[in-house]
Amino acid sequence: MKNMFIPYELAVKAYEKRFEIKSYGIGWYYKRRSTGDIHGLDTFYIDTNQNIEQWESIDEPIEAILYQQILDWLRENHNLCIYVMDATHNGYFYQINNHKTRFNVKGSSEVLPYYEALNTAIEEALKLI
Repeated sequence: MKNMFIPYELAVKAYEKRFEIKSYGIGWYYKRRSTGDIHGLDTFYIDTNQNIEQWESIDEPIEAILYQQILDWLRENHNLCIYVMDATHNGYFYQINNHKTRFNVKGSSEVLPYYEALNTAIEEALKLI
């Protein structure tokens, strides 16, 4: 599941905004030894993967955040709803609405690949907090 967790950089920003996980032990961020890239890995993968030696803990471990967890937190705690909509067959737009008023707070004007649109929307929503 390549896109189960939000990117590490967004998780750091979310925790800076006082994001809290309500369920524990789903996954953690690890650094790939060969490239230095940081990825969220689910606990099952960590416990059962034969190639776990390719990963190392990061200096300050943080629990990995699922996309659904960050979207729920933004909606429930900050009244921000994120929508990713098919723009064309080549990409997607995002829109951030106020959950209470239903007014558009921010949106994209350029067409992006799906997860780039979703990650950009999450980053922009975190800036609004």
